[in-house]
Amino acid sequence: MSKTTLTEQDLSTFQYDGLSIQPMTNGKYLLILMLKNRSESKKLMDILHENLFDLAITVNEETGIYNLIFHFTDSDLNMEINTGKTETSYPNIKNLQNNTLHSITTGFWNHPEQPGSFEWNQNFKKISTMSTQESFGLAEGVQFTASTSDNQPPVVILAFPDQERLLSSEAINALRKLAKMKECRPVLEIKIIDQEHLNLRLWDIFFELDIHINKLKYNPDEIKSFIEKTDKNDHFIFVLGLYTPDKKQITLVATKDTGPEFVMIYGYKYIA
Repeated sequence: MSKTTLTEQDLSTFQYDGLSIQPMTNGKYLLILMLKNRSESKKLMDILHENLFDLAITVNEETGIYNLIFHFTDSDLNMEINTGKTETSYPNIKNLQNNTLHSITTGFWNHPEQPGSFEWNQNFKKISTMSTQESFGLAEGVQFTASTSDNQPPVVILAFPDQERLLSSEAINALRKLAKMKECRPVLEIKIIDQEHLNLRLWDIFFELDIHINKLKYNPDEIKSFIEKTDKNDHFIFVLGLYTPDKKQITLVATKDTGPEFVMIYGYKYIA
């Protein structure tokens, strides 16, 4: 299933049949969602792997029942699951709330005559636990590019040292979540620390957005050109990038088949 084809119908056809929470290493846990059969289990697992999502855990104040709310970032769709479980009926469920949930997968009960016997998908999906600030904070540097024509806006590239760091940071998902905030108009604060490092701050007081990205490497000549050619109220784009192996250049990250995704920034403040 492609991310572009996810619909409400895709998410409404599953027949849930309970869950299981199993211990992993280092005090972390695996959440297994049980489906009606192998086919449904595979279908939901494909959706979870191919579509970015956030997982929220809520508890009904009156009943104590846990609910799972999956929000799929790209399609802006929600999938809500009433687990029917409380901390009394299933003590393990409290591990959904104490930051120990590491991964999720799907499965199905395979022997009705043997309660508790099930099969599950071995290709787990790691649960995002990082905030946007934590994700962006794993970047190593930043590149500033001034506009060279009316058709080319200024660009700020947040650069990661390599593909492994980029993927582990979950920064692509963080960028997409920012881009989905359609009414948000973030401003970029640029604060020089020394000749090699600076701090960035993305903020919008009306949306309680306040993201600090500290001690990023930068090129003084690039930022000088950016400041000279870019008005403080100009709009520009914020994207993700990767350093080349020799660390001399930064390339854009193609986060979709159509190319890089970006967040529009509505001005900047420069503090030297």
